[in-house]
Formats: sequence, structure tokens, C-alpha cells
Amino acid sequence: MLLSGLADRRLRCQSHIITPPRSVMRSVLMSYVLPIGLVNPNCVGLIGNGVVVHLPSFFEELDALESEGLDCANRLFISDRAQLVFDFHQIVDGLKEVELGGSRYESESFSIVLGYLCEGLMWGCSIGTTKKGIGPAYSGKASRSGLRVHHLFDNGTFAAKFRKLVEGRYKRYGHFEYDTEREILRYQVGSACSVLSSQTHELLCLSRNWLRD
Repeated sequence: MLLSGLADRRLRCQSHIITPPRSVMRSVLMSYVLPIGLVNPNCVGLIGNGVVVHLPSFFEELDALESEGLDCANRLFISDRAQLVFDFHQIVDGLKEVELGGSRYESESFSIVLGYLCEGLMWGCSIGTTKKGIGPAYSGKASRSGLRVHHLFDNGTFAAKFRKLVEGRYKRYGHFEYDTEREILRYQVGSACSVLSSQTHELLCLSRNWLRD
């Protein structure tokens, strides 16, 4: 945060940001997904392919920044390979916590480490998850069964893969309350695709071009 004013590029390369609120201008803005460098009007923010992204949170934070007069147009880019976190991931995150039982760990970062390793690993106590769906999303990334940003631009592929993902969670955890078809419609008809289409890039090539220039 302190160095954001000196940077012209800010890349979030992995994980999902879990930090306290940051005071920006005259209000408190929550920054969990967007690179905090965006508070600098001259800084370009990049979300890399190692990040897991909950799009509703992404747009909520973007709206919050822009409501403070920070124009993010043409200076926020997201990798087409970034993994997506859906609401069912968050539900499953909570179900896993209940399954493990026991006390909650104080360390937030410890839950992320466990999510990287294996969501299904049984430790005999709760892992202290934030219930943001990070661990389950990374498990899908590791097993190559998850959805990435580029899947949003193919409605047929997205819908089929999404249904398969949810069905797999039903088999693992039992049926939980979740409207699969409504969620598919939310991503296909909503503003996600239209807005993200101009912000989505293959960041490796983009970064190389910037370094060369």
C-alpha cells in the first residue's frame, strides 16, 4: 500500500487477498480481489492466472473504487486463466468446516495453505477457513476440474462444466440448497462477460510487451 504511489504496475500473482480494510481517500474500501495499486491513478493493476476470483466481489470492489472517483478504465486487466470462485465453493467451504468440526484456528493464512495442499485432507479439527471458497476453488484448479475466466466466453462449455462441477459437489457433500441454473444465467446474462471481455488478456504476452517497451 505504501509503495503503490511509486509503482506503475501492480500484479497479484496468486492467492485471494485476505487483508483488513484499507482507508482510501475519505472512506474505508475493502480490497480482497483487486490489486491495491489501483488507488494510484497512474498504476495499472493485473490479476494473474494464479489468483482465484469471485466475480461478484470483483465488481463490488470495482464499483467502490470508481464511486470514490478512481477511474479504472484501461488500467485493470485479468488473466484469462484466472480460476473462478462461485457461491457453491463458499457453501462447500462451510460444509467442510462443519465436517472437520473442532475449534477455529486464528491464522487466516493457514487456511489458504491447507486449501493449496488438499481440500479433502482430514485433520480431525477445523481449519479455520474464512468460508470464501478459496480452498475448494484451488482444489478444483489442482485437479483441473475448475472453471477459469476464459470459460465465461463460451456459453455452452461454461454451462455444461458448471453443472458437472456442482453435481460433483453434491456427490461429495450431499445435496445442499443451491440454484444451479439461476447461477448459470447470472453469469451468462449479467454484465460479467461484457465488462470482462475488454479486461481479459493473456497476461504473459502483455507483461512481456511492457517489459520490452
